[in-house]
Order: sequence, then structure tokens, then C-alpha cells
Amino acid sequence: AASTLSFAGFLLMGEITYTKADIENRTEFHAAKASRGDVVIGQEGLTLRLKASKTDRQSHGVHIAIARTGGLVCPVSAMEKLLSLDLQPPNAPLFNLNGNPFTPAAARSLLEKRLIAAG
Repeated sequence: AASTLSFAGFLLMGEITYTKADIENRTEFHAAKASRGDVVIGQEGLTLRLKASKTDRQSHGVHIAIARTGGLVCPVSAMEKLLSLDLQPPNAPLFNLNGNPFTPAAARSLLEKRLIAAG
């Protein structure tokens, strides 16, 4: 879900990843990092609220609309599957790796493994 959502939304790695230190500071985490409650899924797609982004100098947040495409790599279907299989509260991080932080290094490693497997 992280890969398809990132690709479809033109997201930067830092917009969906976080470290253990980030999660330990709950106030700062919820002010800056993506959580489950920042995703709203509708019939035609989803909206992801980024609380902070590179181009949002005043930190108002931005909403990114991502269309439902159907097919094997539909980012909306991937998010629906993730949210139904990995039940978490709305304030939980958007992504995790078996309960561990979804760090930039872990995200790169996961993407690399999947690209190699795909050929």
C-alpha cells in the first residue's frame, strides 16, 4: 500500500516514513506525520491529508486526492486492504512494519526487494 500510494500521490519518502524517535514524541508526531485518521476513502478514491509538506511553508496541511484505478496496483484498493487487515486506531501511524516504525531505510529496503522480485 505504501508504494502504490506514494507513486500515485507523488509523495516524498519523508511524508510517509518515521523513526522510533518520531513516534516517541507523540505531540510532534501527530503534528507532522501521517496517521490512519488522515486517510478518507470514498467511492471514487481517497484523500490523504499531509499535515506538513515541502511546499506548505505555513504548515496549513494539504489534501491529496488519489483516484480509484482498479486493477492489481490500485492505491485505493491497497489502502482498503491494509486498513481492513491491520486494524489500528486513527492516531496510529499510517504505515508500520509488523509493529515497527516505517523508517526511510526500511521503506527503501522493502521497495528494493519488491522490485527485484518483479524482475
